[in-house]
Amino acid sequence: MALSMSYLRNTSRSSVPRNTALRVPESRRDGQRPHRRSGGVICVARDRLPGKYLTGSNVVSLSAKHTYDKVVMRHPAPDATLNSYMKGLSQDFSVIKMPLGANLKKLSPTEYEILVPKIQLFEVWFAPRASASVRFLDHRMELASSQCLLEGSSHVNDLKLNDVFNLDVKVAFSWKESGSQPTIMSEASIDVDVDVPMPFALIPKPVLETTGNAAFAITLNLMLNGFVEGLAQDYDRWGRDAQLRQQRMTAAKV
Repeated sequence: MALSMSYLRNTSRSSVPRNTALRVPESRRDGQRPHRRSGGVICVARDRLPGKYLTGSNVVSLSAKHTYDKVVMRHPAPDATLNSYMKGLSQDFSVIKMPLGANLKKLSPTEYEILVPKIQLFEVWFAPRASASVRFLDHRMELASSQCLLEGSSHVNDLKLNDVFNLDVKVAFSWKESGSQPTIMSEASIDVDVDVPMPFALIPKPVLETTGNAAFAITLNLMLNGFVEGLAQDYDRWGRDAQLRQQRMTAAKV
C-alpha cells in the first residue's frame, strides 16, 4: 500500500478518524499522560543526525512523533496477565501481524528487520527496509534503528537516495495492569536528514519539510496504531487460549 500525496490531502479533512489526525498531543498540567494520545507533524529545529556526512546545500530535516494507548481486557486465568504476555512476547514479537503490508522479521534475539510500506513523495516512491535493535526492560520494550536501505522506484537508484540520508527511529512499548483497565502504551519517533538532489532541490525547503513531515507522520501514525491494535488482539486470543499460552512458553525455552 502506497501512502501518496492524495492520501495526505484527504487526511486533512474533518472526516479523518481522531487516532490518525495530524496534531501535536495536548499536555496535561498534572504531568500525567492522557488516556488517549495522538501524534502529529513536528516542525522544530534539531541537531543533525550522526551517520553519512551530508555536504549538499539543500539538507532538509524531517521529523514525526506519535503515541498511542490501548486498553485491553483482563483475563481471569492466573497465567494470562498482561505482564506475562508482554514478557513472553519479548522472545519473538514478529508473531504480531504488521499493518499496511509491513513486515517484521526476527534476525537474532535482539535484532529485527522491518519492511515499511511504500511512501510516495511527488514522483518518487520508496519502501524503507530497516534493521532494528531491541532492548527489554522491566515493563518496557525499546526498538531503535539508524540503518536503513531504500527500495523503490527508479528514482531511488538514479538519484542515489541511499547515499544522501541519515535516519533515527525509536519505538517503545510499555504496559500497566494496576487499576481496572490494563493498558498497552506506545510511543514512536522518526527523524530523517536528507540532502535533497536535483531536480527536487529546486522546490522551496518549507514545502519539502511540510510534505515530508506529513508523509512520515501519516505512516508513523497508521503503523503504530495498527501494531498496537494487533498486540491487543493477540493478547486477547492468548488470554483465552491455554494451549496457545503453553505453545509459546515451550517455544520460548527452545
